[in-house]
Amino acid sequence: MKKQLLLLTMVMALTLTGCAGVKDYLGDKMLQKSGVLDDANYHEYEQYAAAGQLDVDGYYIEETAEVTRSHPQVWVTFSENNNLDIQYYTDSSHRTAVDWTNCYVDPGDSIYAVVSTDDGVFSSMYSFSAFRVYEYDSEGSRKQSTALEMKLVDDEYVLTIPDDFEGTSISLEPVGEYSQRSIALNDYYSDDAGNQHTLAGTWIVNDKECTADTVEISPVTSYIISYEYGSDEYFYLSSSPECYYASNVDGVVIFNQRDADDETADYSVELHKYFSTTLVSDTYRTVKVNGGDAITISANGELPLDHLKYGDTVTLETNKSWAGLENNREIILTSTEPLSSGEYKYTFIVPEKDGEFIFSPRDYKYDHGTITFKCFGQTVTSTQILAKGSKIYYEQASADKGYWLAGTASEHYIIVGDEKETTDALKAIHFTQMVDVTVNLPQPKVGGSIIYKLNGTRVYGSSVSTNSGAVITMKFDPWEGWMSNVTGEAQYHVGDSKSQTVKVNGSSIDSVLTEDEKHKPALTLNFEKSVGETMEFTLKASGYSMDVESYGGGWKVADIFDKDSGTYDLITNKQIIIDGQKIGTGAPIQITMAKRAIQSGTAARMVIVKTDDKGNKTSETRYIDDLSETLDPIYIYQSGTNATSTVWYKSVEITIGVVDIEKFAQPNASANTKVTVVNNSTGETLATGDLIEADTKVVVTITPLSGYYVTGKNVSNDVYSKTMKFSEYQKNISTIISEHPADKYYTITLDKSDAYASYIYKLDGKEVSGMIYVKAGQKLELTYEITDPAYKLSTAHGGLVFGIGSSTTKATETITIDSNMHGKTITKTEFNIDTVKGG
Repeated sequence: MKKQLLLLTMVMALTLTGCAGVKDYLGDKMLQKSGVLDDANYHEYEQYAAAGQLDVDGYYIEETAEVTRSHPQVWVTFSENNNLDIQYYTDSSHRTAVDWTNCYVDPGDSIYAVVSTDDGVFSSMYSFSAFRVYEYDSEGSRKQSTALEMKLVDDEYVLTIPDDFEGTSISLEPVGEYSQRSIALNDYYSDDAGNQHTLAGTWIVNDKECTADTVEISPVTSYIISYEYGSDEYFYLSSSPECYYASNVDGVVIFNQRDADDETADYSVELHKYFSTTLVSDTYRTVKVNGGDAITISANGELPLDHLKYGDTVTLETNKSWAGLENNREIILTSTEPLSSGEYKYTFIVPEKDGEFIFSPRDYKYDHGTITFKCFGQTVTSTQILAKGSKIYYEQASADKGYWLAGTASEHYIIVGDEKETTDALKAIHFTQMVDVTVNLPQPKVGGSIIYKLNGTRVYGSSVSTNSGAVITMKFDPWEGWMSNVTGEAQYHVGDSKSQTVKVNGSSIDSVLTEDEKHKPALTLNFEKSVGETMEFTLKASGYSMDVESYGGGWKVADIFDKDSGTYDLITNKQIIIDGQKIGTGAPIQITMAKRAIQSGTAARMVIVKTDDKGNKTSETRYIDDLSETLDPIYIYQSGTNATSTVWYKSVEITIGVVDIEKFAQPNASANTKVTVVNNSTGETLATGDLIEADTKVVVTITPLSGYYVTGKNVSNDVYSKTMKFSEYQKNISTIISEHPADKYYTITLDKSDAYASYIYKLDGKEVSGMIYVKAGQKLELTYEITDPAYKLSTAHGGLVFGIGSSTTKATETITIDSNMHGKTITKTEFNIDTVKGG
């Protein structure tokens, strides 16, 4: 068998491979430059030539069966594996790398291989398995070699060609393999003692349900694992690895997608059963849980709270204060808030599982006194395990003389947090020495008053001298429409500061009184177009302020055009500046106006309309002709009536415009009369200098002085009164006064001296007696009737024609008052009535 040697060009390019070439293919000069002459293989080639073992074509002459021959070189080829990094060497020191493209080795030589997994392999589950060695026969057929094996020796693989190897061509094939991913699935719930209980939730791997504890999946594809559980019974606590999504609403946990080259991880989900607690009401009440519908609870009735989980916030709104809520261990009371509606809002939190603090009261001792600890309304004498957020209350049990536990009782608690933080707070409790102090006793600015007592005795004045450690009690008396967020009496424990001011739960006393939202009116401020577009104004009210540097009204047709009627409606000719803003009533409304020229004969008009909760309206109109003056405040309630007024105003509407104005001047009345002019809209009597619009209606009244009466038209009960526009008043007041002079009343005395008769006097039909005031022309009537039969009228009176029906015992006669009667006593004689004695 012959073998063709390599061409010289191949010899020159691949001298390090150990394969020979043909010497005479190129000239000596090129061989020298190529370095082939120095190559061991080349020298071997020359040895073959010298021994006559090459034919004319440069091929090795194989020995016949009768002649001993050398073994031919073995041609080695290499299969690639993209998932493996393989380096081949001809020496164990790995100095000479094998050329994969054209490699020949001699029998007895070795090929060394170092194997690692390629960085780009897309699955961590792929690994190297073995080398397969294949032989090729003369026909080119391949079969796996039984004589050759690549063995692992000291972290490298070695293939040694046996000396007696008969083959001429072999192939090395590195083989790797993928292992199935085996993933453990674990779901369980933890009880309050920390014990784990296996669950049977649903695991889903790539959209397929898995019921076993483990699952095997393909190592060459990405995958998503999720978990479903009964969210009506359990809530989610944790997972491993950390999940992408968890919802207690739909009971689903979804993990992040993992790629084929990610490390395989086991999966677990930890759940906990929802728990419940029960609150017992101390009285009949209505309650809203988490803002839901109101429910009614009877005295000693139970309010169950279920489906609770760690970290939940629970709110209760109740129409009455609820004592003892902080004594519940399952939910921790975090805040108490009085609402404007008169209700109370209590906020709780469900303590977290991992926030436990081991509290033993025996671990804490203090100088100068002893402490009593309480948790959940119970005195603590033994070790307690407290959840984060729980409160440890402490109070003075005993104290050395001259020492006390500083601070108010409401401040004597510690909220359980981190272990070191809580321990440090407990160790920081201490007794302090008493000192003489002065305590300021303020009254609320608005909303009510306080009755102070020191050691049970009422204290008057704005301050009191006492010693630290004393207790001052406060009883709040809210105004109508206000409420106190303190139930019963509040306490203030006097501290060590030389000068201090009473507080309630660490806050100013003004924070205790709040106004019911229903007692607060809605403020609306309107500008009429007449204010122009340059006015500047400010408005301040209780709990609200507005400061506009420049008002640009931008009055447009759209502002005053009534689209429904298609006409311009002056009633709507206004701009709303403040629209229904809730304000308090503790302070008046204060308005300033500027940057608006008020010309002579004009004034800013402010109309204030207040509407109470029953729909009753009260109106007030003010005129301002000098904007530089401080405007009078607008009181919601008259000064001094805030505390007692039972009127609750629903709204206050203020409308400001600029109008033509007149100034009132008091007219000169005629003799013995008095003239008053009353604004018909406000009921206020006008005084000189008062501003009023020409169209405003006024009531003009002329009243006589004592002993006089007014004459003329429109007089009733001796008084002239008429309603008219102010412009009419100005035009006609002089005529009105002159046409309604006062006349003097006459005084007369009515006689009743006859004991044997009765007198009945009537003036203009009204019965009178004694001394009376009369006017000239009035009719005075006397009915005189004899009651003693010994007397009779001297002349019969009454009757018809010819005396028919006349009487000698009764007479009714009338006279007309004239000036001659003034000051006289009128007897029966003036009525032409006489009597005689005898029958």
